[in-house]
Order: sequence, then C-alpha cells, then structure tokens
Amino acid sequence: MRLANSPQAPAWLFLLATLNSFILPFPAEAILVPLCLAHPQRWWIYAIISIAGAVLGALIGYAIGAIALDTIGMPIIQFYNIESAFETAKEQFRATGVFWIMLASTTPFPYLVVSITCGAAGFSLLLFFIACTLGRSLQYFVTAGVVARFGASALKPLRSRRVQLLALGVIVIAVWFVFFR
Repeated sequence: MRLANSPQAPAWLFLLATLNSFILPFPAEAILVPLCLAHPQRWWIYAIISIAGAVLGALIGYAIGAIALDTIGMPIIQFYNIESAFETAKEQFRATGVFWIMLASTTPFPYLVVSITCGAAGFSLLLFFIACTLGRSLQYFVTAGVVARFGASALKPLRSRRVQLLALGVIVIAVWFVFFR
C-alpha cells in the first residue's frame, strides 16, 4: 500500500503493465488494486494507464515474435520452458487467434505467450490490436471499477478456493477446446 501513495505509482503501474505483456508473468493488478483502494476516485485513470501499458507491451511482444523471434523471442520462450506449447499455440492462433487474445486478456494466462505467438504466427496486427485493446479494457476497467466501488471486500471472493478452482476449470476447458477438440 505504501507504493499506492507514491507519486511514482502510476509510472510503475504503466511499466508493470507493459512488461507483463511481453516478458514478465507478473500482473499489473499487483499495483492497480492498491492504487484503486488508496484512491478510488481515480480508478478510471489507473485503468487507462494499465490499458495503455498493456497494449504497448503487447505490440512490443508482437514485434518480437514477428521480427526478432530467433534472437529475442525464443530465449524468452526457452527461459519459461514452453517451446512445445509455443509451437502448438502458433498453429492454433492462425485459426482461433481472436478467441485466445480475448481469453488471455481477461484471465491470468501469461500474456507474453500470446503477444509473441501472434507475431510469430503472422496474425493480423490490426485484429491483434483491436482484440488486445478490448480484452485488456474489459479486464482493467472491471477490476479497477469493482475495487473502487466495493473496496477491500471485493477481493474476498477471489481468495476463495472455489472461485480459484472455477477459474482454473474454465481455463482448462478453453485450452482443451482449442487444442484437443
């Protein structure tokens, strides 16, 4: 919460949202939620900052996949040991990319996989930009708005084991549907 009262907090939020989209698997909500709790009247500003950072980072990830896959993208993918998932995802993105972009934009799925894969697969940059912007807007506006409106009590259901298992189940079903149907 101390960071939430820092004048640099919005810059850190932007940076984390940017890095989350192409290199770090840490969500911007780690800064977004405390900011919205500390300054609920500014929730929409923080959501916009998160969206701007996330979309910029997604475009960087797309460029890494499209232009620098061998020199930059593959070392990132190898670092997280997801080479086989990357190859499978590349094929699936050609057919169902918008679905995956929207799903990953609104879930805890590591977005770096999506942004780099879309670039590597040659997915339409315009469709990627639109789906990413819509998905991230949904994620950050809902998160910031709910936290600003209901405060810390909005976070209690997310700590429930049932809610976490339900979210995991939805992700597993979506992955199965796209990759194994």
